[in-house]
Amino acid sequence: SRMAVDDAGDGGGGSGGALEPPAGCATGSFASEPILRLASLLAEPDAAARKQRLKQALAEGAAAAGLGAELVDDFAAALDRASSDCRRASLLWPRSSELAISFNGGKDACVVLYLWLASVAAGAADAAKALSGQTVIFFDSADEFPAVQSFVGFVKQSLGLRMLAVESSDFKRGMEDLVSSGLRAVVMGQRRGDPWMENVDVFSPSTAGWPAFMRINPVIDWTYAHVWLFLWAFRFS
Repeated sequence: SRMAVDDAGDGGGGSGGALEPPAGCATGSFASEPILRLASLLAEPDAAARKQRLKQALAEGAAAAGLGAELVDDFAAALDRASSDCRRASLLWPRSSELAISFNGGKDACVVLYLWLASVAAGAADAAKALSGQTVIFFDSADEFPAVQSFVGFVKQSLGLRMLAVESSDFKRGMEDLVSSGLRAVVMGQRRGDPWMENVDVFSPSTAGWPAFMRINPVIDWTYAHVWLFLWAFRFS
């Protein structure tokens, strides 16, 4: 495998002069600062008030997307738990060299990236500054769709991400290279319905025969409907 580090320019966490997504490969945008909006809700210190504010935002999103309102109560609690797990992980692996987010541009990967950034920003003194410079891993290959590569680049530049692009068709070999370079934890968008996820928890060490790192799965118990409600409610790209 071959690894390249691609440091972002002045993305600014989706603030200011936000870019527009490439035509035909995405909906939504970062112009309305959706991550900072979510961060402001998650920053509410009172648990009851925080869940109520989340419910209100999710109810509006559910109505706009034509999703059932019955999803909202259950998902508000799940979103709050997932955000708490993200903040705990950020404290366990505080150095940027230790933790990265696996990002391939898919819906679950988008959810985890936006959730992580909002959760970390919610606990930061300067929320906007906390968004910039997050390390993400993109496993690229010659078989990847051009639209996916374009979208991943758009998100990286818009959010000021630091991308480790691993050109490898072998995920295990790519992880060996990353772990040998100091990586200790990877945030993933895996969910319970995915293959081999029956015995995986929010924090699960890599299995025997793999390089040693912690898999962090904050949305492991989210449903397909939860994923889309999250994206629609906050108008994420």
